[in-house]
Amino acid sequence: MEKMVSHVDHAYIQATSFYSIYTRNSKPSPINKRHAFLKKNQDQDQNIQKNHTGMNPFITRHFTLLISSVLVIFTTCDAFCFLRTDVHLNITNQLGSGLDLTIQCKSRDDDLGVHVVPFDGYYTMNFCSNNWGTTQFYCGMTWSGKLHWFDIFIAERDSHRCGDCTWRILPEGPCMTCNIGESKEYVCYQWNGEVF
Repeated sequence: MEKMVSHVDHAYIQATSFYSIYTRNSKPSPINKRHAFLKKNQDQDQNIQKNHTGMNPFITRHFTLLISSVLVIFTTCDAFCFLRTDVHLNITNQLGSGLDLTIQCKSRDDDLGVHVVPFDGYYTMNFCSNNWGTTQFYCGMTWSGKLHWFDIFIAERDSHRCGDCTWRILPEGPCMTCNIGESKEYVCYQWNGEVF
């Protein structure tokens, strides 16, 4: 069996050696020249196409990272208000000495939780108004066992004047102070559903 394997291996080596000597010493035929020319042009076309349409994996990873970062910026309002209005509201308890204000503010998407604000203390809300001008926050406010509520921010009403506003909470209703350019605006409202 070993002789047979070595005989086959020897015959294979002789055949491949003969073929390589024959192809090195023979002149290429016109058909082989044409085939080599077409193959070379095809390879060049593939390289050009790859350079124009294919993306380097390094570039693809960085492009994906860039797109992901932009999406995070657009959706993370707490850190950035990229292309949106940054709003700061300070809500001050002016109910009277010894009266604590319990406040809970909500929007359609967010519940900011329950906070207790002592007299002359304040609670600050920071958020981003959306690009469509539909952001709205309302707050339920309780003191002396009574619940009052008010739309503390309505984009249509407040976005032009409330980058930084202060609300004073009085028993009669909330009053807003804000700076518009060089002037200061002071406006009082009624509680929702109640007469001032």
